[in-house]
Amino acid sequence: NLPTSFRRAGPSPQEEPFATYIRKAWKEYLPLVAIDTIYDGRAITLLSQKRLSWSNKLPRTADRDAWFTVWFNSLRTAYGMHLHGRDTGDSILTKRAVQVLNLALSAPQRGGLSPSIFYVDSAGGHWVGDHGWGGIEGGRMYSVFNNSWTHYWMLAWADLLPERREEILDYTQRLGDFLVREQRASGVIPSWFDPETLEAAEVYRDENAETAGAALFLAELYARTHKEEYLLSSQRAMEYIRTVIIPDRKWFDFETFFSCSRKPVEFFDSFTQQYPQNTLSIHQAAEASCALYRITGDERYRTLGLNLIDYLCLYQQVWSPPWLSRNLFGGFGVQNTDGEWSDARQGYFAVTLSKYYAVTEDPEYLERAVAAVRAMFSLFESPDSPRTAENYAHSAINRLEGVTGFHWGTGSSVVSIHLICREFGDAFVHVAGGWGVGIDGCTVSGVSVEGNRLAVEVRDIVNAPRTIVMKFSDVEKQELDLVVNGASIGRYTREELTEGVEVDL
Repeated sequence: NLPTSFRRAGPSPQEEPFATYIRKAWKEYLPLVAIDTIYDGRAITLLSQKRLSWSNKLPRTADRDAWFTVWFNSLRTAYGMHLHGRDTGDSILTKRAVQVLNLALSAPQRGGLSPSIFYVDSAGGHWVGDHGWGGIEGGRMYSVFNNSWTHYWMLAWADLLPERREEILDYTQRLGDFLVREQRASGVIPSWFDPETLEAAEVYRDENAETAGAALFLAELYARTHKEEYLLSSQRAMEYIRTVIIPDRKWFDFETFFSCSRKPVEFFDSFTQQYPQNTLSIHQAAEASCALYRITGDERYRTLGLNLIDYLCLYQQVWSPPWLSRNLFGGFGVQNTDGEWSDARQGYFAVTLSKYYAVTEDPEYLERAVAAVRAMFSLFESPDSPRTAENYAHSAINRLEGVTGFHWGTGSSVVSIHLICREFGDAFVHVAGGWGVGIDGCTVSGVSVEGNRLAVEVRDIVNAPRTIVMKFSDVEKQELDLVVNGASIGRYTREELTEGVEVDL
C-alpha cells in the first residue's frame, strides 16, 4: 500500500485496443506530417520530422524534412503504412508509402554511401549528410549506421514489392560493395565518411559498435543475393563485435557521445569500472546474430545472440517506480550515462524480442516483446493527442520529455504492432506447451487440451467489445474443438488454427 503521494496517476501501458493506436497513427498523426510532391521526376512523400532546422542549424524552411536515420526512419514507418494499407484496402496509404520508398531510392550515392536526410523548399529538394545533433561536423559526414539501417529496410521492401526488387537490389548492393571494401583487417567498419573524398573520419574509424548495423545489413543482403563476400564481411564484423566490443562492453554508437549525454570519446567511469554504452548498437548486434543464425544455422550465432538479447534486457523496465507519474513497465532505457525511461527505441526492441522467441520458443521473450510495444502508449502527450513523447523522466524529472516526431514514438511502435500481430496474432497460444500470451489488450490465463477439446481462457484488459485473431502453434492433432472462456467456437484444422481464428471478446 503506497502513500497517497506515491499513487500513480496517468495512463497505463495499454488502456485501449491496438486499433485505437493504429487509427491515431495513420488517420490522425500522418496527415499532420505527410508532404506529397515531385522530386527528380518521381512522386515522393515526405513524412516530416520537423526537426532539421534545429538539428543542423538551417532555416525554418528545412523542417519540411524526411529522415532516413537510425533514430527516425521514414522507410520503416512507410513499410508499416503499406502493410496496414494493403490489409485494409487503403490505396492512399499504400500509395504514400511507396512514394516514401521512391524518395529513399532517389538519394544520391557516392561510392555506395548516401546522405540520410532530405528537405524540400521553394528552391527544390536538398540532401543533407547526417543530423547535426547526434552526428559529427555539424551533420556534414555520411553515416554508415544510418545507411545500413535504411538499406536493411529497403531489402524488406524488396520482399514486399517484387516488382521493385531488381531496382532495390541494384541500389543496396552498391552500399554492400562499399562496406566490403572499407572493412578493416580487425573487422571494424568506420562510422563516418567524408562525402567529397570518401575518407573515413577519425572518430569511430578504428573502434565502434555501429559495425553491428553493417553486419545486419550485409547478412540480409547475402540472404537475397547469395554473394559470398557479403556473408563473409558480415561474419567478420560480428567476430569483431564478439572479440573487441563485448569483452569491455564498449557499446559506442553515435548517441553514446554526440547527443544529450556529451562527453569525451575516451571517457571511462572509474567508480563503476564501465565504459559508456548505448542500447541501439546492442540491439543491432542482437539482430545481426539472429540473422546470421537463420542464414547459416551455426549455433555460435544463436549463443551469441542470446547473450546479447539477454544483456539488452537488463535495460528493460520490469517495474514502474511509484514516484513517477506514468506506468512505465516494459519500456527500455537508453544508455548507462543518461536517464530516460520508456524510450521510443522500445518499439524496435519489441520486434527483435519476438524474433528471439521464434529462435528459442521461450515465452519470456514474447512476453517481454508485448510489454515493450505496449509501453509506448503510456506516453501520449494528452488523452486526445495522437503524439507520444520520446521518453519519460529524462534527467530524472517526473514529466514527459517532449515529442520528437512521428517516427520516434507513435509511428515506430505502431509499425511494430503490425509486425508482431501479423506473426503472432492478437493472442498467441502454444498448444503443446499449454501456455499463451495475450498481445492486444488481453491476457491468456489458461490453456488445456483434453482429447479433441482445446480450451483457452482469455481475459480482456481494455474492456472493449471487439474481435481478436488468436493464433496457435505446435498443434499436435489434425483437428480440435476450440472452446474460449467456456464457449464453443467451432472445430478447426491444424492449418486453420495456425493461420488464426477470430474470437469475440
